Amino acid sequence: MKRLSVIASIIGSIVLLLAGCSKENSFADKEMIDVEETSRILINTETYLPDQSFTRVGQTQTAETVDLGNNLIAEISLEKDEEESGFTRAAMSEEHYTIFALNSSGVRVATMKGMVKDGAFKRDAGSPRMKLTPGTYTFVCINDAVTDNTTSLSITNSSKNPMIGTTQQTISGDGWQIVFTMKHQAARVHFGITSYTSASSGVKATVSSDGSQLNKNVYDLSGENITSTENGSVQSGEYTFPATPAATRSFYTLPYSATSNNYQYFLPNLEGKDLKLTFNAGTVYGESMAGKSIKLTKIGKLLRNGSYKLNIKLKNVLYLFADGTVGTFQEKAERQPIGVVITDKTPTQKGLAVALKTITGGNSWAIGSKAHQQGNSAPISSNFLTQWNDYDGYKWTWEKEGSADGTTIKANSTDFPAFYAAAHYQPGPTITGTNIGKWFLPSLGQIKLTVARLCRDVDVNAKTDWDPYLPYRQLDANFDKIFLQAGGVTLKDNWIWTSSEHTVQEGHDCTFRPVWLELDSYGYSKSANIGVRPFVHF
Repeated sequence: MKRLSVIASIIGSIVLLLAGCSKENSFADKEMIDVEETSRILINTETYLPDQSFTRVGQTQTAETVDLGNNLIAEISLEKDEEESGFTRAAMSEEHYTIFALNSSGVRVATMKGMVKDGAFKRDAGSPRMKLTPGTYTFVCINDAVTDNTTSLSITNSSKNPMIGTTQQTISGDGWQIVFTMKHQAARVHFGITSYTSASSGVKATVSSDGSQLNKNVYDLSGENITSTENGSVQSGEYTFPATPAATRSFYTLPYSATSNNYQYFLPNLEGKDLKLTFNAGTVYGESMAGKSIKLTKIGKLLRNGSYKLNIKLKNVLYLFADGTVGTFQEKAERQPIGVVITDKTPTQKGLAVALKTITGGNSWAIGSKAHQQGNSAPISSNFLTQWNDYDGYKWTWEKEGSADGTTIKANSTDFPAFYAAAHYQPGPTITGTNIGKWFLPSLGQIKLTVARLCRDVDVNAKTDWDPYLPYRQLDANFDKIFLQAGGVTLKDNWIWTSSEHTVQEGHDCTFRPVWLELDSYGYSKSANIGVRPFVHF
């Protein structure tokens, strides 16, 4: 009996001890704060700054020209990206986040995962609750583009819009909130493409690096310090472009533009010169874009939180057709080419085209007494820039006000054979386009426009004197092809007259040599017989 009493006493003590522990744990749980249940987590998103990338390069910048082969040229320029609105609560409302807390020693003490929905963070059903004792903590929030390595964080170039938010907060009593400002850890880049007279469709592209470049940033757990980096091959996801509207035939050079459907994200401090855009699919001007690539030099150094848009203007040789419309040779269909477009026609500007063929033999600038008299109404000047900027070939050919005597129309006068020949040029096909004007002898300035349009690696405005040579990249088979494929004659290696006048006895002539435009520094005798290449406005 005594033994039973002792056992009962021991059991009673144990029960009392367990009850006391349970009560103490209950008190401890009551002191813990369930961070998610307080509904005091707010997530703001940093605004991308297109101005940061655009103004750094400068508001006025020249386009970079890249020859993609077969007379397809890309003009590349950095454009100001679209503005975003300011900081926005729950701007990425459906994004998934991981939030963890660090104590004063930088040790992770709690982690939870969830979604931002309807302006509040909602913990995943399978995620542990974040229960913390009152105190001061560093809270870190990352989206799924950031890799949580337990003791560090990391981001690569393949990460889609990586963001980290870090804040310090004391949680105790009432009136506290955990407010994150999610900061973009990459730069975002997208592209626009523009073609002319021709639609684009099915265009896809990727960005990659030349060799090993910065490809990974490793952060400490606070997400505020990069502790190491790794190099590797940069390879973006795929850019896709919507098809542009179907092209319509027009007298004007109409643009057709498309902006990529998506951004891709790259680590800050990457250099554009080390990256290239490669087209993997798509058709522009009736030709495949697959395999063509463009360096991204215009971007410069990528900045964190910078938003970049590179616009790529794809230009091809355009022809003037007998019906007055313009387009590429690949898309001519039944239309018959009569000239190569030198200046695009717009609602406010006349178009200009050069004939496909040269008129040869017996074409003096002037004959008889007219070869020793002033022919044009403009004061005779030996100043180079005056002649180089003369764009009045039509006036000197067709207007009586363009003649020194105020009455002669040189287009109809056999005293001016070169003018007469140009004015009576027959291109072959019957012209039906009512917008096509009269053929005329081009001025020296209109030859300058031709060099700028059809030749490569040349700055026509840099020429300021009568040095007879204006160098450009060597003319190759593609230059000849411009004219030959349309049934014409190459513009190369034929001396031709211009309508510009050097002295009372000399006019200006020129020839397209393989590596430069050659001029006669002192003009050429008006009575000399050389070729005529007519031009026409449309």
